[in-house]
This record gives sequence, C-alpha cells and structure tokens, in this order.
Amino acid sequence: MLSDIVLRAAEPNDLEDMIEVFNDAFSDGKWHSRCFPPSDPESAKGTAIYIGSGFTDTESHLVVAEDTSSGAPVVAGWARWIRRPVAGPGTESAPPILKEDMFPQTGDPRLAVRFLTATSEATRRYTEGRPFWALSTIAVRKSHQRRGIGGELMRFGLTRVDEDGWMAYLNAQPDGKALYRRFGFRTLDVQDFGLGITSSPMKRE
Repeated sequence: MLSDIVLRAAEPNDLEDMIEVFNDAFSDGKWHSRCFPPSDPESAKGTAIYIGSGFTDTESHLVVAEDTSSGAPVVAGWARWIRRPVAGPGTESAPPILKEDMFPQTGDPRLAVRFLTATSEATRRYTEGRPFWALSTIAVRKSHQRRGIGGELMRFGLTRVDEDGWMAYLNAQPDGKALYRRFGFRTLDVQDFGLGITSSPMKRE
C-alpha cells in the first residue's frame, strides 16, 4: 500500500467528505454535469441520499482512502462495493421504475431515466442467476489522482471478490476503463446515449 495512504471502513461522519470527493471527482463528467447540475439543490440532496444509503445497506462495503502525508488525515478517495448473492425463489426484487420527476429539472431528466434504466437492465442481463460483487462507485479527488489510490480501492474490493470466488461487475464511464482493464475486467458492450455519453458493462470472472 502507498505509505501515506490508509484504507479504512467508512463511517457516517465521513459523509460530508465523501460528498465533497464525489463532486470533485465527477465535476467534469458529461453524464453527471448534464443530469445533476452542481448548482441545483436537488442534485446535492440526491447525492447525499445516494452516498448515505451505503451505510444502511447491509451488503454494501464502503471504504475510504485517507491521505496522512500532511498530518491531519484527508479523505482522498472512497469506493462502494456491493455483495450480491443470488436471490432465492420468490425473493427477487422488481427493478425500480424511474420517472423524470425524480431527477433535477434543471438538468436532463429524460437522459437520467434512459441512462439509469439502461445500466440497470445491463446489470441484470449480465449477472442473472449468478452471485457477484458490484463496484457501485469509486471516486478520487482530482488533486490525488494518478497516485495509485484508485488501485488500492480496487484491491480492497477484489480481495473480497476472490475470497468468495465470485465474479465482479461494474458499469464503466470512459475515464475509468483503463483502470478496470488493468484489474482484469473486460468490456461486454458499449451503450451510447449520444452527447459523448457512454456506459460500458464490464465483468471480471
């Protein structure tokens, strides 16, 4: 592990820092900036709910990477890995029905529905009937990128994936694909939503 980077389980009082890291890491992303304008209060509210849900989901594993090089630890990045056993007969949950009024109206709610519906369907299609670990989110501050932190957050999850002997799955944005390929993920498809926005289902056996 990097000598000045410490990984530990995320705690609820990390939420504010995790939101800050998330917003910084994805501020230039075409998908996030178009569908969740940072100036819209609804975007901030939705981000807080999304990240906070990881603390109540018993199958979620939230990990933060702290930079200790300057004395007081700084949350430099974090990841959310989700363990998904195969649902038993009659216990499968129905896919969520997304509507445009669920998303910030100053953004592009139609695109948000298309994008999230498509990625949800891709996840079901490529994992159906198999237990798997999903990488839901990985975010690193811009000031800390290209220092190996993303790799450490990947190893955290993949160690648990390999302990279970399961596959790992994610829906990749273009900027993350090189990292994921380095850790053995292969691209299954490329979903093109126009406007330079794509999502790539990726799997690691």
